[in-house]
Amino acid sequence: EDNRRNELQLGDIVLIKFQFTSASTFADNDPQESKDYRPSGFLRRNMPIYIQLSCLRSNCKDPAVGPSRSTSGEVLFPLFTMAPKANLRVYSKYCTDGEAACNSLAKYSFAPEEGITFGDKSPSWDFKRPIQIQAEQWARTNFAMRTSGPPNDPEYGNADIPFDINDNADPLCLATLASQFLVYPDAGGTFQIRVEAPQNGVLVNDDGTFDDSMDDSAAIMILSSPSCTNINPLDPTSFMEASLNGVSQVGTLAPPPPSLPPSTPPPMFPPPLTPPLIPPSTPPLTPPLPPPPPPPSPPPPPVPVLILKLPPSPPPPPPPKPPPPDICPSQCLSLCKDYASCLSTLGVGCEALAMSPKCYNGEWEEYCGRYYECYHPCTENKRKPKVSASCSPECAAYLIEGSCFVFSVSKDPHFSLPHGGRTDFRGENNAIFNLLSAKNLTMNVKIEQSDFAWNKRTVHGTKISAAYWTLRTLTGKLIHIEYNTNITTHGAAVHVE
Repeated sequence: EDNRRNELQLGDIVLIKFQFTSASTFADNDPQESKDYRPSGFLRRNMPIYIQLSCLRSNCKDPAVGPSRSTSGEVLFPLFTMAPKANLRVYSKYCTDGEAACNSLAKYSFAPEEGITFGDKSPSWDFKRPIQIQAEQWARTNFAMRTSGPPNDPEYGNADIPFDINDNADPLCLATLASQFLVYPDAGGTFQIRVEAPQNGVLVNDDGTFDDSMDDSAAIMILSSPSCTNINPLDPTSFMEASLNGVSQVGTLAPPPPSLPPSTPPPMFPPPLTPPLIPPSTPPLTPPLPPPPPPPSPPPPPVPVLILKLPPSPPPPPPPKPPPPDICPSQCLSLCKDYASCLSTLGVGCEALAMSPKCYNGEWEEYCGRYYECYHPCTENKRKPKVSASCSPECAAYLIEGSCFVFSVSKDPHFSLPHGGRTDFRGENNAIFNLLSAKNLTMNVKIEQSDFAWNKRTVHGTKISAAYWTLRTLTGKLIHIEYNTNITTHGAAVHVE
């Protein structure tokens, strides 16, 4: 959960609360009922949840600060964690104070000149990269939670974590991470925090080979409510599974003058009650002026003019980059659609699917970054955006307002329209209808009656049996295209005038 505090100052203590809320609802609930009642379920035991702090953007491939500002790219210095659930444990990739396995190893450190520096890798970090998390994002994954400890660990147990018990909506607090804000982010004074659980069990070893030791059908979020008519609580094969993810953005105030270094972090244990103060020995911002000379005796001699040359003022910070548009740009869909789907699934070899190098060379990343985050989880590259456990209402609205999803006509036939509309169309047998009419382009389809077998019943419906296009080129030529699926006249034809 993110309270979206947008006025962080260097030295502030930041408590990050990771609160899980199911987005699943009952089909017959109105919006108010959905706030109070949601299908019960559980978080599957022994499943990882990965945490990335100090991200530049939601894909978390880049740090919020450049290498000149911080050795690690982090802006938050970890202090300690609290996990209220006995069957949930929090891990750090790098050694922290208070971790028994790190007694003789280097810990997190901070210096104003270097920023936050990682220590040695923690011996307790045994996680492997899920295939859907890119290598750059995995390199920025420094914390993780696991639902229960290692298998057969009696100290932490090995049990599922229930949520929304008895179908009563009840947010589930997983853990709280205490940290201190010590490095100002270069990215316009903001940074992002990302949480994600694997979508399948395919893991990647450090050498790039695959490790399929996990159940490749396992998802972390399971719905098992007996109130759902399509779920049998006694039959695990009927449970409904979904993914878990979330992104929050945090804003900060402008940094202090360069001559005033941020405070050094306090010891990790016990946690500080207040942010550390600047030591009294900190030098003032400018040297004190010399005392004025005593008044001269009459007759007054000429007084020399003393000119103090002050150091130049530091240059103003560069203006922040323009924020990405609220409405999805059309080129993200037309040229980067398959690249975005690849990022959310395979995560490797995606550049080959892009129709323009701008999709991945950074030129469009500021504008299409949110599209990459939202497109596949909301559409699965085949349908209109739909709010679900993996698709937030904000993501769905972003795609719909920008028309950044596939408009389609399919089956018998169903239309997915711009701005999220949907309709079914029957038409008339052996009649031709216009679907698209625009400058220099028109498209017509032929409708025929057809019978379908659906869910053990026969449907007397219609289908699109042929499509016709007429296009006018830049040179004035007319191109007529016909595609026919009729059994006797199946084929395509092109005629140019």
